[in-house]
Amino acid sequence: MARTFKWVLLVWCLWFGLAQAKSSNEADQAATRAVIQAQLDAFAQHDAEKAYSYASDDIKAMFQNAVIFVTMVERNYPVVYHPASVQFLAFSLQGDVARHTLQMTDQDQTLWNVYYVLTRNDKGQWKISSCQIEKVQGELI
Repeated sequence: MARTFKWVLLVWCLWFGLAQAKSSNEADQAATRAVIQAQLDAFAQHDAEKAYSYASDDIKAMFQNAVIFVTMVERNYPVVYHPASVQFLAFSLQGDVARHTLQMTDQDQTLWNVYYVLTRNDKGQWKISSCQIEKVQGELI
């Protein structure tokens, strides 16, 4: 009887731990997705301060103010600054680092893969720490 109880307790603990991890993963996915979407919305509204507020401290150290940051995004990442469409494809989480893969089309209907990395700061907030774009080869169907 004691052995059966231990197995039931072990199975319950494993199930509860997995359920908690899944719930946490889903919450982090939703939170990080919301940060990316909020920054995209800020770009669309030409709200430099708001867009800059979603950047990590490391990004802010490279671009000392919102105007410099948004100017860089507009020049180097036009698909991110003003996408015609956005689709979230994949998510992964390792501790305090989250990765999202998106596909975006630009105003010329060119398809891009966009890779975001977000980090959780010491206040528990998710911030965008990097974004890379890659033009998809071929034609948009």
